[in-house]
Amino acid sequence: MNSPNPLYLRDDELDHGLELLYFASRQLHADVAALCVEGAMDEIDHQALFLVERHPGITLAGLCVALEVSKQTLSRHIKRLAETGLVVQESSAQDRRRRPLRLTAKAADLLGRINAMQKRRLRLAFKSAGAAAVEGFERVLFDLVGETRRELLRRPTVAARAP
Repeated sequence: MNSPNPLYLRDDELDHGLELLYFASRQLHADVAALCVEGAMDEIDHQALFLVERHPGITLAGLCVALEVSKQTLSRHIKRLAETGLVVQESSAQDRRRRPLRLTAKAADLLGRINAMQKRRLRLAFKSAGAAAVEGFERVLFDLVGETRRELLRRPTVAARAP
């Protein structure tokens, strides 16, 4: 392994980092493209379902903030996902205007297969890099996501709430 470059903030290093992020993202999506087609999902659908899985009960408004998508656009996606049996909008007993989103069993199965494929690639990369590199990687990504999304990341997730 190469020693760390002390000039890592130079433009050419930053350009290389952007290129790596771009290709890593493309690869993670390419790995699961066939499963997304099977579920008749586009990228926004997949992202919305992923966040609903990680944050059960999130509302359309919460998803709009997290995905930085207009309410009108996201409403169309959620409506289609509901029609295809992947998500349900429940009513809240406390506030009838609040419509928490939940995955269906069909969506949970599909996302389980998608996540397994992506986790496999991530696990191999993390194993290759080592714990210290993974910690640094997570710190860098956390700083990249922006304050609005950091709040979402600070909330307990499904894994954190599991007994």
